[in-house]
Amino acid sequence: MAVVLIFLGFLVGAFIISMGGGGGSFYLGILIGVAHLSPASAAATSLFTALPALAVGTYSHYRTGNMKFSYGNKILVTALPATVVGSLVSGYIPVTIYNWAIAIILFGLGVQTILKSVRPGKSSANLKPWTVYLFGVLSGLMVGIAGLSGGGPVMAGLLLLGLNMPQAAATSSYTLIALSIVG
Repeated sequence: MAVVLIFLGFLVGAFIISMGGGGGSFYLGILIGVAHLSPASAAATSLFTALPALAVGTYSHYRTGNMKFSYGNKILVTALPATVVGSLVSGYIPVTIYNWAIAIILFGLGVQTILKSVRPGKSSANLKPWTVYLFGVLSGLMVGIAGLSGGGPVMAGLLLLGLNMPQAAATSSYTLIALSIVG
């Protein structure tokens, strides 16, 4: 079992390093499905185990010069408080509802991934600039309540702000470290 978990952790870590985040849902699924942890324990463990891969990825992205701290800070303004609120609220959520919430989030992320691979992405040019803060709130709640990395909403918010994909991936890795530590 330990060898399988180490191998899966290596694969998810490589994904996080290359994409600038987004592996929280994989970690969470592995910890619940393979390691048989409770959802609450898996959420905390997921955030902790993602930190080394995020740190390595952030450093390598920083060296490329693609990291845009001012843009990441715009996400963190709402994401960090939402993470704290989510962490405080998660203890009061009944286990059954918590399990269903995790299942629905993981299912939704899977559907989103499949849809993105099947049809081309839509332009975000028609969205209002303040919506980036909503992506921050969503990301923070995902981290605080569910223990997910929050990378999807962070990337969406950064792309909405006008960053290209390499810049968004680099900046995302820095913001996800802050969210994982607070979560």
